Amino acid sequence: MYVFLNLTIDPTNQNNPLLIKDSLLFSFLNTTEKVILKAYGQDAYFHTPKYPSDTTPYYSIISKNEVWTSDKPHVIMGYLFIDSLATLRIESGVKIYMYNGASLIVYNGGSLKIKGIKDSPVLIQGFRQEEYYKNEPGQWDRIWLSKGSINNTISYAIIKNGTVGIHADTVGNYNPTLRINNTIISNMSVSGIFAQGAKIEGYNCVISNCGETLLSLTIGGEYDFKHCTFANYWIKSTRQSPSIFLKNYYKDITGTTQIRNINKAYFGNCIVYGNFENEFLIDKVYDPSSVLNYKLEYCLMKYNIQDANIFNCILNQDPLFVNSDNNDYKLKESSPAVNFGNIDIAKNISNDILGVSRLADNAPDAGAYEFKKVK
Repeated sequence: MYVFLNLTIDPTNQNNPLLIKDSLLFSFLNTTEKVILKAYGQDAYFHTPKYPSDTTPYYSIISKNEVWTSDKPHVIMGYLFIDSLATLRIESGVKIYMYNGASLIVYNGGSLKIKGIKDSPVLIQGFRQEEYYKNEPGQWDRIWLSKGSINNTISYAIIKNGTVGIHADTVGNYNPTLRINNTIISNMSVSGIFAQGAKIEGYNCVISNCGETLLSLTIGGEYDFKHCTFANYWIKSTRQSPSIFLKNYYKDITGTTQIRNINKAYFGNCIVYGNFENEFLIDKVYDPSSVLNYKLEYCLMKYNIQDANIFNCILNQDPLFVNSDNNDYKLKESSPAVNFGNIDIAKNISNDILGVSRLADNAPDAGAYEFKKVK
């Protein structure tokens, strides 16, 4: 016999989880058994769908400028759209829990600004809080910066356990689509960042453990990543794709190849590593008019192909992370990435993701973390 119970907790205007205890008594013949019940609940802002749609799940809309603060968590069900001319600003310490299939979508002309700080990042993850779901990917859909969204910024966020961390779509003349820094994206069932013709600037980011790619740059665009760690040790299924994938074309519905030039894809002082033989792959259309400009310099990467676009990089040496099994991508003292970075690349990114100075020893490390000896 199964007994299913539903618990509704009265609002408390508090940000702390509540532990609710009760019990059930079962009597049969001359035997009575007591079953202890425990449940956790938390007061939150619930963004529930208000509109039906034939083409998407039920959705709700942010139609004017809005600020989310950390007084209570936010729960998103279905699709939540940030409408044209509206800006959603998410302050430090905010926790956002996404229902199964939920997405946060920035519409044409809308903006998303995530404003975490080092000691109080913004957290975006699945709704389920049981231990089993702590590192379970695919619990929600994605953050989608759709065509024409503008001035999107993400600082100090932890984005985990979804399908696609950030989907940045084709834009018009707006530049860039996204500025992202000091952010961790991990445990996505498909991709960490999936970009189509976007313009992205990123630094001090850690993207790890995704079922397909960590970073997919397709259908054109311009991209600039400095001091980022891309580490893919995905083990939940057989991964068929490299950590970083670049492609400058697509086939339309008639099967005709359409060229979309990647004018720039730059990686400086980065780490690209994982359990795949080659963690960096280029798919360029065979057409003399096509453009796929990429360059990696002062990077540590897992790559077995002779390539004139790879400058002063360490190839196929283990970066010696502190504990990749536990998602700790700081560097051991003996790591070949220590002191390997170029100081000119680091000058405008003087501190790492934890606030440690890269310039104190005039020898920055590759990746998002600067090694610091514990005294």
